[in-house]
Formats: sequence, C-alpha cells, structure tokens
Amino acid sequence: MREATRASISKFPLLGDIPVLGVLFQSKSFQKSETELVIIVTPHLVKPLELAKQTLPTDFYVEPNEIEFFLLGAIEGKSSGRSAPVHEGLDGEFGHSVPE
Repeated sequence: MREATRASISKFPLLGDIPVLGVLFQSKSFQKSETELVIIVTPHLVKPLELAKQTLPTDFYVEPNEIEFFLLGAIEGKSSGRSAPVHEGLDGEFGHSVPE
C-alpha cells in the first residue's frame, strides 16, 4: 500500500504576500493518491531435475585464443569438436496462459 499527498500554492507575485489581502491572490490545490499492489501466486508441483542430464549454458563455451580475442574481437572461440546436446523435447506444459 502506498499513499502520496501533494499540496501546492500558486500566488500572484507581491500581491499574494500581503498578510490579510494576499489570500485573495492565492490558489491552493491538494491531491491525494493511493496505490495498492496485489501479487497472485499459483503453485505447481514439479518433479526434480536429474542433475546428471542437466546442462548449463556455459558447458559448451570455448574460450577464444589471443588472436581471436585481440585481433578479431571475438568473445567466443571456434568450436573444438564438441557439440551442444540436442534437446529431444520438453516435458509438460510450458509458457504462459492468459486468464479468460
């Protein structure tokens, strides 16, 4: 929950500073706003990952040699014959759904 209040006074130069009559040359405004954040969580039971089959994005990273890095500006070296694993598909439902 967040609450914010704002008050502003606008007045005519010099005339708005007169002690009693200055009120006639002033304009006051007041603004109050409230914001509320609601988080909805839907839990799903999942099966644990098999750590032996789990791969990381950095598993097949090849560090560039000095020529590739300094002269060519490459941040990744050429493949050393190792190939990235082929994904056979996804288990279960993936993505997002829009409430109806």
